[in-house]
Amino acid sequence: MKPERNTIIGRWEELYGADLYRFARFRLGSVADAEDAVQDLFVRLATSSSDLGSVTSPRSFLIRSLRNLCIDRLKRRTLSTTPLTEKMDIEQECEAESEIERIKVLMRHLPEEQSEVISMRTAQNLSFAEIAEILDIPTTTVKSRFAYGIDKLRKMLNDKK
Repeated sequence: MKPERNTIIGRWEELYGADLYRFARFRLGSVADAEDAVQDLFVRLATSSSDLGSVTSPRSFLIRSLRNLCIDRLKRRTLSTTPLTEKMDIEQECEAESEIERIKVLMRHLPEEQSEVISMRTAQNLSFAEIAEILDIPTTTVKSRFAYGIDKLRKMLNDKK
């Protein structure tokens, strides 16, 4: 690996590693799978022949690449979900797992394109423009998917009351 390539990848890992991990954890539902996916991403970057210096929006590029890796992993997975486990105290762990499961259940009732946009916007704090770039769709489409998805979630919550 060239020294400049190593520098670029190291800098990207430093700047975006935590965001990438959160994104993968939310998409894959497992701490171990998320760690593996992020590591695979950086290994692929290190061994690829692409010109990383020409990437104009590294965060979008990395999230798009990681999104594709996550999709591939989910397709290969034999179980539907793997529970999230972290080292927290018991009370925090129970609350977090309960809230995560509640969100996952509601999100499963949405069309994939809406739930994906909502999770990218809320879990990753990506702008609509960044999401549009990652998904390669117009910003207006991202905004409408988000709005329709949120409306459906609100309706589901009100119906359960």
